[in-house]
Amino acid sequence: MSATRFASDEKRLSESFSFFTITSEQGICEAIFQACSTKTMLPAPTSTQPWLAPLVPPFWLFTGIGIYSIALHYRSLRWPLLSLLLYCDCKGFSASTLWPWLGVDSVWGLLMCIWTSHSISMLFLEDPHRLTLDGKGALAEQTWWGKAWPTWNNIRLLGTPKSELPAGAGSENPPEGRLAFAIRRTAKLVVYVPINRFLLPRVLPVMFAPLSLADFDAVRQTFLRRLLLSRNNPITLREVYMRTVFALLWAAPTYIMIDAAHVALSLLFVVVLRVNRPEEWPPVYGDVREAYTLRGFWGKFWHRLVVPSYSNIGKLVCQLFGIHAKSLLYRLAVACTVFVLSGAAHAVTAWQLGDNECWHLDIWWFFLNFVASTIESFLCLKVWSKNGPGDARKLAYGPLRRSMGYAGVFLFFFWSVPKWQYPKMYSSIMKVMNAI
Repeated sequence: MSATRFASDEKRLSESFSFFTITSEQGICEAIFQACSTKTMLPAPTSTQPWLAPLVPPFWLFTGIGIYSIALHYRSLRWPLLSLLLYCDCKGFSASTLWPWLGVDSVWGLLMCIWTSHSISMLFLEDPHRLTLDGKGALAEQTWWGKAWPTWNNIRLLGTPKSELPAGAGSENPPEGRLAFAIRRTAKLVVYVPINRFLLPRVLPVMFAPLSLADFDAVRQTFLRRLLLSRNNPITLREVYMRTVFALLWAAPTYIMIDAAHVALSLLFVVVLRVNRPEEWPPVYGDVREAYTLRGFWGKFWHRLVVPSYSNIGKLVCQLFGIHAKSLLYRLAVACTVFVLSGAAHAVTAWQLGDNECWHLDIWWFFLNFVASTIESFLCLKVWSKNGPGDARKLAYGPLRRSMGYAGVFLFFFWSVPKWQYPKMYSSIMKVMNAI
């Protein structure tokens, strides 16, 4: 799952990448500064907004959880309750605009998409009666609440044979006390807030002021064609620097927001409510050192929140088309489904928050990552078959291979991320200009 949108519409431009609010150059940046400066950087409910409005999203979420619990307990009611469950999920998703603080609306929209797929997967594609949780026995042998509670908020299926954890996020570490858990995770939140609120929004303006509309236009969205074929629009050093920043930092806001949400929920359930143990909330992200291939980035470093439910949907698609479960096509189809559904979740969230022009690029970019990861896998397989297991193993895990891998991942993001994010930035700026 998941990359973040740098901007979706003119209302969120100053929040997502507030470079226009701290520059005073003439021309386009000054005009956009005047438009953005009238908006608060940290929106909050005002007298014109009902004070109950922020309670609407969790109301629909918990209503859906109640329906899910009933459907999980009574198998015969699952299909009749499905439409009601989807209605509550859609209402909770559409209410994400009521939480505009620091990008929480985007995270809430994505989490509602994940929760919807997870609930459908658990009710219709998984077999909860066969899942065991930390040796406590099958869910069917537990009480009604004991059966629903470990599943509705366990989208990674932790404690089951189908658990999904990124590399380095397992339970091999010794158990941690609640006090140490609370101190360590609270410290994370203390660090995340100023980074997301003050540091990241000022990276571009400090390094590349003055910014203009031309920095994100159609010409700047292309690179290889201009590098190899075009002489009319030469590539500048400034452009290379900007692409480098985007390639390195595109995932930072999403990483911070999702991990911050995970940390906050872990503190709620472990420290405040005390219904979970610290070891039941392992890290959501893995070891960044494993991201020396695209497969390593998505499979070992990035979160695995969507993998169980999206994989089940992919397996269902394969069954409908009669694809053999042990075939290469089956594995590719399941992986493709995970990437495409991840892109679709980002796309529908972007559309909900006002990106009605470039939302489709989310699907395109995630599918592009699937294609690149597949090509990468075949190339590694080719190297293995040519050099033999011993040589290939040394090549795969040696320092040189890792260095080359990091460079390859960086170059892919260097090329692809601007194709994905620059049109969104350009569209957002144009909306601000048209609103002036």
